[in-house]
Amino acid sequence: MPVWHRELSDLVTSGRLQIVGIIQEQHAERCRLFAQWHEIHWPILHDPLNSVGVRAVPILVAVDADGIICHLKPTPNSIRNMLMTLSTERARAAVPAAGPELAAVVQKRVTVGEPEGDIAAGDAAILFQWPANWNKAIGIWSRTDSVKQRDAGIWFRLGVAYRGRWDSGHRLADDFLNAVDSWEQALQLDPNHYIYRRRIQQYGPRVTKPYPFYDWIKVAVAEIQERGDTPVDLTIPLSGGEIVRPSQQFAADTTARNPDPEGRIRLDDRQLVRVSATTVPQRPRPGQPFRLHMTFSPTVDVHWNNETPPSVIWLDVPERWEAERQLIKLPQAASPESKESRHTDLELRSSPSAFGSHVVTGSVLYYVCEESGGQCLFLRQPLQIKVLLAD
Repeated sequence: MPVWHRELSDLVTSGRLQIVGIIQEQHAERCRLFAQWHEIHWPILHDPLNSVGVRAVPILVAVDADGIICHLKPTPNSIRNMLMTLSTERARAAVPAAGPELAAVVQKRVTVGEPEGDIAAGDAAILFQWPANWNKAIGIWSRTDSVKQRDAGIWFRLGVAYRGRWDSGHRLADDFLNAVDSWEQALQLDPNHYIYRRRIQQYGPRVTKPYPFYDWIKVAVAEIQERGDTPVDLTIPLSGGEIVRPSQQFAADTTARNPDPEGRIRLDDRQLVRVSATTVPQRPRPGQPFRLHMTFSPTVDVHWNNETPPSVIWLDVPERWEAERQLIKLPQAASPESKESRHTDLELRSSPSAFGSHVVTGSVLYYVCEESGGQCLFLRQPLQIKVLLAD
């Protein structure tokens, strides 16, 4: 997009050319930040479900004033040359056609139980409702078992819906796990699909990444602020796996020590903080790196106490396994107290001879305060994270 903006902005400004982008990004605000960074002002449509059905990106299509596709692989130069052949009068007379009411079109197609109807009904629940009705879409696509067996597109959509509900603030404990599982099902049905593979790699280990997915964000925010603008707010925090650079090397840190080796910190027997864990891939191969994502969410009865040292996680890995880090500090808010979910992720590698089911143990130490009575506590919660290795 930045190349097209740089090469053709004069034609867009003069009204002779209209550029419209389509992005398959799960989180739209990341695309908005990228466009703000490069000062791209043309419309960019958000298609998180890949409803247009593209199998790889980028795809470039030139459409003339009559809506006829005139070039399938245009370049900035070919577009400029094509416009030179059009008369100024014709270009100025071109009026964009009025599109149909898309929501109404979708609703007319809905016949739940048929593949096309299930896709359309779920799409409508997400794309044409605000806020998106993740529950409705998940309910529709989860029931279409016979279709899912052969329809990778429904599996991918189901993953988007689970991840969307996870990010919405109305998450269920297994939503992220179910999102990854659904994307992996889609890729298994269609192993050459670029978008399905990239979505899994986004959250996966460094060894599978073709490039760092979002390492540009820190630079973008700084440059936007330097020119006096306010950057688009990223409501969904980036995970570590979305920022790190690809690497074939696995570096294990063995220098850290357990901060509470004897388990003397008071046990949180009420589980005032909920713990969710997901591995990417869901079933790692023995001896291969995988990424472990952990999320810690205070219950409605407590909040984080931020006037203390940060919460920490200690992991005990099985024998002959390796961990990128065993001692992890959780991010902490700037305010004295807060109720946000806290996320961290790191890479593990199992023993090459391991197989079947294993458990990564450990503990998380945190400071919380009770909403009723205001008592502040320093607590320990044991961790037991099940990892199922591929056969």
